[in-house]
Amino acid sequence: MPLSHDHIRTAVETYLAHHPHERPQLGGFLEALDREADIACRSTFSGHVTCGAIVVDHLGRVLHVLHLASGKVLAPGGHAEPKDESLAGVALRELHEETGIPPDAVAPWPGYEDVPFDVDIHDIDARPGKGEPGHQHFDVRFLFRVRTAAEVPVVLQEEEVGGIEWRPLDRVASPSLREKLMKLTPTVEPGASNASALIHNDRGEYLLHLRDYLPGQIWEPGMWSLLGGGREHQDTTLEQTVRRELAEEAGLDIPDLTPFGTEYATDAAGTAVPIAIYAGRWNGDPRELRLTEGVMLAWFAPADLHRLRIASTTSDLVRRHAASSPAGTPTEGLPVPAEETNTRAWQIYGRSQLARAYTPPVPDQLSWTSWEGVGPGAEVLGDIAGRRVLDIGSGAGHHAVHLARAHGARVTGIELSPTQHERAVSTHTGHDGVEFVQGDVADYLAGAEPFHAAYAIGTLAFIDPHRSLPALRDSLRPGAPLILSLLHTDLHGRGPSTEVAPREQMILLRDDPPLPTQMWVLAPHLWEDLLTEYGFRVEAIDVLKHPDENASVIQQLIRARRLPARPVRVSSRPRPPVAHAAVGVGAIIVSEQGLLLGRHHRGTIELPGGTVETGESFEAAAVRELGEETGLTARSEDVQLLGTLLDHVEGVLRVTVGALVHVWQGQPATQPNESIGEWAWYPLDQLPDGLFVCSAQILTAWRPDLNIDHTPAHFTPFAHGSQPSEPVDGLL
Repeated sequence: MPLSHDHIRTAVETYLAHHPHERPQLGGFLEALDREADIACRSTFSGHVTCGAIVVDHLGRVLHVLHLASGKVLAPGGHAEPKDESLAGVALRELHEETGIPPDAVAPWPGYEDVPFDVDIHDIDARPGKGEPGHQHFDVRFLFRVRTAAEVPVVLQEEEVGGIEWRPLDRVASPSLREKLMKLTPTVEPGASNASALIHNDRGEYLLHLRDYLPGQIWEPGMWSLLGGGREHQDTTLEQTVRRELAEEAGLDIPDLTPFGTEYATDAAGTAVPIAIYAGRWNGDPRELRLTEGVMLAWFAPADLHRLRIASTTSDLVRRHAASSPAGTPTEGLPVPAEETNTRAWQIYGRSQLARAYTPPVPDQLSWTSWEGVGPGAEVLGDIAGRRVLDIGSGAGHHAVHLARAHGARVTGIELSPTQHERAVSTHTGHDGVEFVQGDVADYLAGAEPFHAAYAIGTLAFIDPHRSLPALRDSLRPGAPLILSLLHTDLHGRGPSTEVAPREQMILLRDDPPLPTQMWVLAPHLWEDLLTEYGFRVEAIDVLKHPDENASVIQQLIRARRLPARPVRVSSRPRPPVAHAAVGVGAIIVSEQGLLLGRHHRGTIELPGGTVETGESFEAAAVRELGEETGLTARSEDVQLLGTLLDHVEGVLRVTVGALVHVWQGQPATQPNESIGEWAWYPLDQLPDGLFVCSAQILTAWRPDLNIDHTPAHFTPFAHGSQPSEPVDGLL
């Protein structure tokens, strides 16, 4: 029996009894409950109910999944179904379906057994391909905790979910959830949970604590151990526990603590006690620390642990971390990570400009280079009046202020360097439509509301693109432009790199020596590959040359767009080739009704086709696969080979031949024991989402005008009127 409006209203009113100040913002939800339209039905496009499961593990982390339909990282959840008996039941069912976590693996958070933890209304973009107009979701979220400290096994629903992530509370995707979770009272009584810090340095040594010799009073008396202790009532998470213990015991603050795992120790009563282990890097001198407990702190290499009086569980933990983590191996003499170098350089640069009291003027028009009159202006961002725009690496803030003043945009400038941020706020604080944030762009975007546009003028090349581009994809609305001005050729005439790796580039200062930085100065095709990989469509790449013909420096302006909120491509089927090369054929069948496509059981949409067998020609392979998969019959002489496509998948060379079948007989139908079925005809201007990458490559090689996104492949056309192909032997 479908969920009734009375059941839903009871849940919402119970929630509002705890949060009465939210009644105005939930007015649309309450009004929908008074209408006749069934808001438990997903086809009610005046607005309908969805439910989410907020799952917190024993480390205080919150489960997130990558929803392929929206391209966003969110809590597990989805629509109600007629069989659901309660809103909480919807949340648990979706949790199980999307992640494989069964309902009995979690328990309602104490105090939230019968009341939602959060209720949110958000807009959903129209999906014309599925006949869905824009509408609203009334999202009811329930809070659960994992019952055990052991790792929960996860089995993804690959058709809908692309991956999972356990996020700390301060990085929860939803702002309203994040605010409530940060105020949450821990469910564990003081002393019932423990956390320790596995601290290592760049020399591959580990910081150990020699405990007091107090037999019968403390654990491991007179032994070397890790810093840490038990959870107290004020600790919302075990990360807060370990940070508090580090501060109290040694005055230590480790910025980059990350969960490493859970260990078990035996207390005086013989009970196994779980201990959350957090790893972090510190390069200080322990002799300078203010130790309030124990005898001393000292660095030890893993090879020296056998000399110490230390628990075997602790020494095994240290050795395991050293063996498995790059951060745990000796790193003396290795270069400083690229982004750390850049952070220091820009801090020095900002300090220099502050000392000069120099702030660039707000320009009359936006320029993507430092050369006046070269390239387009702000029009490449589209209509940004009243829209949220992100300025990446906003520096002194003058570009952000211009867009707010001249174009009515609401601009957020994110800047990592504290001194650069100080330059902006000291000059431009108070301007309407502009806010300046100091911090790392990826960390900031993890909790930010989606933006309508984003741009970077010369700054994105200082951030690892494998870190920045996914963060930007997740924080931009579908269809939002991303405009990047990037270095192509430097002052010395050195052109772009042909591999995705940083290189040294100098920042020039007026009165001081140049500052070394590490920049990703990449060839245009590499930027296009990266943007495509992370969910963008590159619309244009302009090469902007210096107006002085004798100057060698060149900028590249990349205009990209965040692809619609859908899985736009599938890199390969989830069955990796086992050979050194894989050779296949794809058949194009076109009728008056459109193009013939089928659905693979893993969810991809594909042309008929498959692997070429030993001794078989490409034409014969196309005819055989067509018959086996669709039931259609054709002759080899009616097959026209288009050419070969070459790409690599997981280190395997993939060769795909496109084949256009001119004449065939029969009606396509799902065949028994075949992986692909549900054959249907699609008009060429209405092709479905989720095309298998080989099919997408074949179709754009055949018809370059088709608007299909896919990873690049090298295409070599066959000569027109060429003879039938020879049989293929020795494919492996």
